[in-house]
Amino acid sequence: MRTRCEVELHYVLALDKTGLFTPLTLAEKQRIEDVLQQFQTRITNGSKRLKTRRDIDVKACVKMFLREKIKFANNNLIHFALTSEDVNNLAYNILLKKYLEREHLPLLKKSIRNPFVRLRREWPSIPFPARTHGQKASANHQQVKKSPVIYQSPPPQYRKLKDFQFAGKLNGAGWNFSAMIAAFPEYD
Repeated sequence: MRTRCEVELHYVLALDKTGLFTPLTLAEKQRIEDVLQQFQTRITNGSKRLKTRRDIDVKACVKMFLREKIKFANNNLIHFALTSEDVNNLAYNILLKKYLEREHLPLLKKSIRNPFVRLRREWPSIPFPARTHGQKASANHQQVKKSPVIYQSPPPQYRKLKDFQFAGKLNGAGWNFSAMIAAFPEYD
């Protein structure tokens, strides 16, 4: 719920920059920034109470919640030319990106590093079977000693995850910006 609200508010700020609508007042922009900064559990709980009280779907709940919180002069800016799928798609991508950066990558890095550190400490003189050009080679005492070197360059999967760019859809139900084109045919 919180991330959907964030998507909607950032979208309103982006719409404001287009100049297609009456500009947001400084007070409205400040209220948006305040809500974005203060998105704590209590704010999200307020939107959940609203949903329970009115028995409405998530999109309507987000719109009503934001209307009550921000008090826009033009409430039609909220969710303008968007589908619920657009908002959900972007919200899920944001959630996945946050999870990857805050939880998954640090745990993965730790799980890669710790075994090498432990092996280096516990098995300094134990030879490791080695391979060269895909063939078996003589045992090697250097593998454990080289573990810091191995750790310095994380595996390709780690780098791919770290560099992964989440893509989102923001073009309406027909994937063709039809609501935006209908409202503003001259704007690109």
